Amino acid sequence: MEADHWFPDCLPQFEGWLRFTLLKTVLDRVDAFEDLAPAATALVPLASDYTVDRD
Repeated sequence: MEADHWFPDCLPQFEGWLRFTLLKTVLDRVDAFEDLAPAATALVPLASDYTVDRD
């Protein structure tokens, strides 16, 4: 995901990839999953056994 590479160094206020924080924030703010479906399906290829709890 492009957002994971916005900053050259890890930012201390974010745990793990930036997309984890962005995803959590948008999930807290959006009521209908349909509004997130395109972004959610774009994240699927990025998920792995190591990130499944966060992606």
